[in-house]
Amino acid sequence: MAKRYLFIVNPVSGRMKIKSALFDILATLSASGIVCSVVMTERKRHAREYVEQNAAGFDAVICSGGDGTLNEVISGLVSAGNDKIPVGYIPCGSTNDFAESAGIPTDVNAAAKVICSGRVNPIDVGMINSDRYFTYIASFGAFTSASYSAPQHLKNTLGHAAYIIEALKNFSKIKPIHARIYVDGKLYEDDYAFCSVSNSTSIGGIIKLKEDAVENGDGLFEVTLVRFPNTAEDFHAIVRGISDTNFSDPRFIFVKASDIIFSIGEKVSWTLDGECYENVDHAEISVLRRKINIFS
Repeated sequence: MAKRYLFIVNPVSGRMKIKSALFDILATLSASGIVCSVVMTERKRHAREYVEQNAAGFDAVICSGGDGTLNEVISGLVSAGNDKIPVGYIPCGSTNDFAESAGIPTDVNAAAKVICSGRVNPIDVGMINSDRYFTYIASFGAFTSASYSAPQHLKNTLGHAAYIIEALKNFSKIKPIHARIYVDGKLYEDDYAFCSVSNSTSIGGIIKLKEDAVENGDGLFEVTLVRFPNTAEDFHAIVRGISDTNFSDPRFIFVKASDIIFSIGEKVSWTLDGECYENVDHAEISVLRRKINIFS
């Protein structure tokens, strides 16, 4: 019996390579007995809204786009209570952080074959303030805006380099963000340059974590806090730590946790999987363990 999959496509993501590859992808899926209903997204939140309203009854949901598109699809499934429906991901974004961490090929045809294999693995999903979800990153501070403020045409042309350019441009403008952060009940309070809760080996294509430090389905997210650099020595130590993936310096705090509460002295803009989450000064984050099954 043929399997019915809902296929959500973001046609402008990354270098728009999905446009030329879509026919081959559909042919590959069809050869494995998969019949797809294809929907092209037209605006932000379109994928989430469509999945919330229409995913029930499909055997799986596939999405093609960047990490933001994947976020919308997973958010739509979880919010509608359809989280038992597995998700296939064909990454076509500029950095594809989640795909890199989850071992999903960035070659679109290879990613389609992974979906055809039928193999699924459960992954954790983050919930923030009971109404928003993220798959691999919630963050604020330095580097955060690079993922959503880098112009789309630069992302399409330069890929990862666009994020680096945007991050360096913004780093000189950073200011200290005072925050009280409870990590599984333990308090950290300081002025920070960057804070993240992640479930990926790559954060915005800029900060890298070691592969053995991250497990996508262990019920724990990685909390990375970077203290604000008050001196040139502090600044160089932070840059060196990020470059070397070495967080042993006391200017960094790196811990694993399942419940994190942020109380921030001002409203700040966060990023959730590369999408902007604005004007948030209080955030309660919890891990929904093994909430979604993803083909990988």
